[in-house]
Amino acid sequence: MAKPKTLITEAEFAALPESVTLSRAELYTKTEDGYVLNAEPVKGWDVKPVEKLMAALGSERTTRAELEAKIKALDGLDPKAAREALAKVKEWQDSPPEARAKAQAEALLKEAQGKYQQETSKLRGQLERELVEAKAREALAKHKGNVDLLLPHVKGRIKADVEADGELRAYVVDANGNKAHVMGKDGSMQPMSIEALVEQMRGQDSYAPAFQGSGASGAGTQTARGAGASSPFTISATQARNDPRAYQAVRERAIAAGQQVQITQD
Repeated sequence: MAKPKTLITEAEFAALPESVTLSRAELYTKTEDGYVLNAEPVKGWDVKPVEKLMAALGSERTTRAELEAKIKALDGLDPKAAREALAKVKEWQDSPPEARAKAQAEALLKEAQGKYQQETSKLRGQLERELVEAKAREALAKHKGNVDLLLPHVKGRIKADVEADGELRAYVVDANGNKAHVMGKDGSMQPMSIEALVEQMRGQDSYAPAFQGSGASGAGTQTARGAGASSPFTISATQARNDPRAYQAVRERAIAAGQQVQITQD
């Protein structure tokens, strides 16, 4: 006996013999496509239109692949930032041409102002450093101080800033970084000048040896690198700059011997 089909035609249904236990009507169910085997599902096995199921499965797989591709394209994107950006784009699209042109011009202006401020800040820093060093060198030269030894110490006490009149000026600061003041001849407190700072350093024991005096008491002479290294009255510029007391000790020995201090360049 032939196996029963899952789907038969009208003619095939009419040709079926009457079953001993089941009639034709019980064995098959009429559908719009024909008579379908009326089988009872067991353990997940059932009679279904396979073509429709496969089409639906293929459609679901395609949809899933498209969604996964879209999700992958958005990997690492902040949803909140994306919504804000989309809102900006929509706002831009909905705004009139005049408003878009104005917004674009404002954005370009803001970018240009930022670059200008950066360049201005960089240039101002350079000018401040050059002004501080120039003023320090000028004061040391006037009071005959050894520039190699004293310049770092003087610069450490000077700052530069743009004052109310728009001019960039250098001024002396105290240990706390505030403007230093001295008492004037009339008894009032006045800003301390850079020359006054250098003059004050000249009178301090730790800096006095670095100022030129008369005869052997001067600040010494400079020699080329390595010259006079065997002399007991020789000291390097770096050592003298960082250790004024060492320089003073060499200077005292030089004075006692009627010699001058020899300062070598590092």
